Amino acid sequence: MADYQAALRELGEALTELKRRRGAPSYDRIRTRGVFLFGESSALSKASMSLMFAGQSGPISLDRLLWLVRTLLSYDGGVEIDPPGRHDQELEPWLERWSTLEACRTARRRQTSHPKTERPKAAAATNPPSLQDLPKPFAPNSTDQELPQQDGPADTPSQSAHVVINRGASDNDTTEDPGPARHPEPTPEPEQKPRWWRRKRTVCAAVGLMVLVAAAGIVGLDGDDDGTPAPERPDAKLPTCTGRATETLRIASSTDKSAVLKELARRYAKRSSHGQCVQIAVDSIDSGTAMQTLARGWNKTDGPQPDVWSPASRIWLPIARQRAEDKALDRLPATAGTSIATSPLTIAMPEPMARALGWPTKRIGWKDLASFAGQRDFWKNHGHPEWGAFKLGKTNPEYSTSGLNATIAAFFTKTGTSAEMAPKHLKDTQNRKRVRDIENATVHYGDTTLTFLANLRRADDSNQSTSYISAVTVEETAVIAYNKGYPCGSDSVEPGCEKKKPPHTKLVAFYPDDGTLYSDHPYTPLNGLRAAQEAVADDFRAYLAGSHAQERFTALGFRIDPAKATAQITQQNGAQPSATPEQLEAPAPDVLDKLLVAWRELRKPANVLILMDTSGSMNQGTGNHPDRLPEEPSKLDLIKDAHGPLLDGFTDQDRVGLWSFSDSRKVHQALSPMGATTSAGKTHRDDLEASIQSLKPEGATALYDVIDDAVRELRRDYDPSAINAVVVLTDGRNEPADTPPPLETLLGRIGDPDEPAVRVFTIAYSSSADEKATKGKTPLQDIAAATHARAYNARDPKTISKVLTNVISNF
Repeated sequence: MADYQAALRELGEALTELKRRRGAPSYDRIRTRGVFLFGESSALSKASMSLMFAGQSGPISLDRLLWLVRTLLSYDGGVEIDPPGRHDQELEPWLERWSTLEACRTARRRQTSHPKTERPKAAAATNPPSLQDLPKPFAPNSTDQELPQQDGPADTPSQSAHVVINRGASDNDTTEDPGPARHPEPTPEPEQKPRWWRRKRTVCAAVGLMVLVAAAGIVGLDGDDDGTPAPERPDAKLPTCTGRATETLRIASSTDKSAVLKELARRYAKRSSHGQCVQIAVDSIDSGTAMQTLARGWNKTDGPQPDVWSPASRIWLPIARQRAEDKALDRLPATAGTSIATSPLTIAMPEPMARALGWPTKRIGWKDLASFAGQRDFWKNHGHPEWGAFKLGKTNPEYSTSGLNATIAAFFTKTGTSAEMAPKHLKDTQNRKRVRDIENATVHYGDTTLTFLANLRRADDSNQSTSYISAVTVEETAVIAYNKGYPCGSDSVEPGCEKKKPPHTKLVAFYPDDGTLYSDHPYTPLNGLRAAQEAVADDFRAYLAGSHAQERFTALGFRIDPAKATAQITQQNGAQPSATPEQLEAPAPDVLDKLLVAWRELRKPANVLILMDTSGSMNQGTGNHPDRLPEEPSKLDLIKDAHGPLLDGFTDQDRVGLWSFSDSRKVHQALSPMGATTSAGKTHRDDLEASIQSLKPEGATALYDVIDDAVRELRRDYDPSAINAVVVLTDGRNEPADTPPPLETLLGRIGDPDEPAVRVFTIAYSSSADEKATKGKTPLQDIAAATHARAYNARDPKTISKVLTNVISNF
């Protein structure tokens, strides 16, 4: 009994310390924030949290403990940041604490059930399982870092019960890693544990492993999904190490495989080399964003600098080298590394539409796609006028591999061979018309396929999957994941991408009969690694090439050999196992760079109205405190500094306008082409920049009214040949709360299917923005969803430049 109470006290102390280090948010803030991030299902009441922090009561499930811990970790000094993903290494100490608490709780129950039973002498002579048979218990006043082992032999791979969370959890989660690792100040070596602690180890250890196995529905031992222990990791050669890591190897991974790489890095564990104990950290970053950042030189504001780069395709490295100069070029190797896994680009359609075109027996290609896109009455001619125009979902090739590959393939329709593509082919009139036809069918662009597949799933939930898009260019793995219930890709942990039931209407893949490009996911160590990092990078690469890691990739629908289908590549999952599309080769690096320039000239134009919140709270600092420090920039100052990402993504042909709003709206710049010249000899782009610099904060936040007006304005000035959209950036909520129109009325107006489609992309700017959630969504999320757009999170104002880049990639 005393052991269990001691474990409760220690958990309470650890939670209290975590809460203090994260800015001491109130119980109200914790609950509101947790429900916003992860929903109600595992939420704790304020009374339950109070008892847990006081060490008087424990969580009834691991999900509830992680709900609390991940919510606390979403604060950084009181500022809201992205929480760690469900598979993040930062949660491992809390998994170990849970296991210890459950062991003590089970031991207490057994003692209570048999209070007078004496243990047989034979049993007493048997040594209980040692600490090495259990996860390391938490020490009093411990930090979130793993503590060095104080007594007993070091862990070995066969002894360590390394705990991981099973995939497929139903929480809302995040795509991205929490950003730069947080390293607390070094702490002195823990003192000798008190007697009660040593006694707890013995009493609780006897049932600890049983607790882990019994909890297999929530957590599993370091092994396969069914909870069976993993093999001895024969593909890794370096020895494991325990205690704190002294070196980190950071891997920048494309988002589509970052979840599985994090899992494999955790199983690989820490490794010893050159006198260092090296841990692996995996950061999720879009391939194009990583390319641009590496090409100009990585800096602190870009997040953790990678040591290994694993984009979705090797074609990004030559583009980066083509653009890089000086020191940035020195970090980039001449060639990409070996492939981890591969997946072909497909033309995917909702199944009824695909069957109307002869799927699965008939094949189509990129030339056919260009033809479909150029026909005004395409679906009417195929007997389905109710499906409207042919609408294409395609990501921005400057950021997304599927978008880049689709653009290469579109140019290929004229040249006949992508490897021989030359600058002259990019200027060919007929070729440019084909590409423009495909681009004009695009509903809007995006930084990842997440936007399209998540929107498609929302439409499917309302049995309207054919109303959003006719086709989307995505990898085979994304099709398989979508049909298994992951709307945003294999095991995706992006916000709003929690696993669901399979869709009502499947997404099925056409494999282009004129060839396609493959995402080959190279593993490329960058130049300049330290000796220990280089050794672990090579060892982890060998581990990823081994049978255990390869089985994990094939379980998600990846191919190892491009010509061979794996077990998940089935017609039931929307794929075609017999299809082995010809693999097109990437053009030369200089042609790739020129191709992206040509795309900007041919892409669908944009008709965008930017709404900028200039209420009084925009004068606050990044921590949302009313009184800023003398040198601290305001939230509005950060927007002014980020005007480059906001405006540079538009071409001279795009029409852009700027409104500001507080109590009422103010039109600063009407819709006009960015390159248009004013009477003063300046361009509209110049005027927009000057207007942004002149913004001043004052008043309240009439949010719903200005969105309503903006959508109405764009419908009056609607351009059917362009992407018509509103971008709204706000750090608050609709204030006063009863300012008309009501939210439900607004959603009905902007989402009216009988009106021209105007998409509303929302940005929640700072921790005070859009706090109140209903039915798991906030008003800004509801507004974006009603218009088949996307809600973005810039709750940490320091991330606004990156977020604006992602938003503008939709155009």
